[in-house]
Amino acid sequence: MMLVVGWIVRRGSLKWRLWKLTLCLLGIIGWGLFSRYWGMYYTANTTQTFVVSRPVMNDALFFLYGQSGKYLEDFAVGMLICMCYIYSQRVGPDHAFSVGLRRLSFWAWRVGILLLFFMAMWHLDWFYVNHWTFLDGISRNYGWFNYFNWLGEIFLALGFGLCVIAILYGSIYLQRPFTWRLLRWIGLISFSMYMWHLPLLIIAMNLVTNHFAAWGSYRIYGFYWACVLLVVIPVSFLMYIWVEKPWMKLGDRFRREKTKSEPMNSSPAPEEVSTPAEPVLVGR
Repeated sequence: MMLVVGWIVRRGSLKWRLWKLTLCLLGIIGWGLFSRYWGMYYTANTTQTFVVSRPVMNDALFFLYGQSGKYLEDFAVGMLICMCYIYSQRVGPDHAFSVGLRRLSFWAWRVGILLLFFMAMWHLDWFYVNHWTFLDGISRNYGWFNYFNWLGEIFLALGFGLCVIAILYGSIYLQRPFTWRLLRWIGLISFSMYMWHLPLLIIAMNLVTNHFAAWGSYRIYGFYWACVLLVVIPVSFLMYIWVEKPWMKLGDRFRREKTKSEPMNSSPAPEEVSTPAEPVLVGR
């Protein structure tokens, strides 16, 4: 998918490439929502098929849907944010695009926090308690279908994405906590934490449930955070050092060799000549 997007986007002026990439990423979001709905239906209805036989459909589901979707809408939202940030660096802080994002940052933070708060309420209402009557219409399971499994990821991605935009382009008071050295270090190992935190914490929770249920809720919650500090973060750091960093170095070496092999006989377009702004956050 990214090879196709790269082939589409690589030609044209900087502004034209920006528009093409935006449309491609919106298309990926649309495909993510469609494939999630389609996957939910055919996973629940194991005798149904479309055009192909059911065994072929099962293979297609494995590659296109998996167990709970491929989260393409999440990745595409993150790519849109990266695109905006890189473009604003290329055109400079005084460009109308950068100025507009700084003006929107005030509302982006507030809307993002409200959206994440709503998603927390929705998840609690759908998964646990069914307490708020105004959410009844979207918290019910309609056979194989429920709205949270279909739309929850895109709304969570938008909520976090708006907060990231606000941090990147907001006031220094909002940025300052996120430039703390410890948080920036956590950012370096964040992908390993994303991959490993859930299985490690599930093991810890099963251990507590089976053997330490008499501890009481506060001690169990403290044990939970002790596992984060003493197990999840160290394991994530080791995975970053042993797995991620060697491959990152290999990628850097590959890009340097590719840059050396490219001819330097043409000048960039005038709109592409600008000094990138200093990044606000240091990390990956």
